[in-house]
Amino acid sequence: ALQILLIGVLFFIVAVLNMNIIAGIGQPKEVTKIVLASALVNLTLNLLLIPQYGINGAALATAVSYLLALILSTRKITAFMDLKFPLKAWLKTAVAAALFIVTMIAIKSLIKINPWLEMALAIATAGTIYILIVYLLKLVNITEIKHYIKLAHE
Repeated sequence: ALQILLIGVLFFIVAVLNMNIIAGIGQPKEVTKIVLASALVNLTLNLLLIPQYGINGAALATAVSYLLALILSTRKITAFMDLKFPLKAWLKTAVAAALFIVTMIAIKSLIKINPWLEMALAIATAGTIYILIVYLLKLVNITEIKHYIKLAHE
């Protein structure tokens, strides 16, 4: 359940930032609508999922409601600021993240060495693959990659 909630919290962190921006540009009613919609989805999903799945159902309901808050708040910001909804970039990032996780799991299952060395090898390999994927998907460019590598060495 905690793992499911952690994913939801990632959505919620960005949603809260979005909602603060929305409130800051003078649209607190929009934030209220987003919070109410998310709460109603959470309540409905809790009623549907808890009887069958227990705490995992509750965690999933909360994570989905946080994702909804992120989507709704991002839609409002893009509308207010005349921007394009970043669905394509989100999907590309999700693909890169999934490949990172799959690489980590594969290395963990294939190599049985000292846990610290295993972790370092898995992170280095998966991180390299992640950087390559986000570059190939044009989410970052070489200048940005060099900048982040330089920050990692400081």
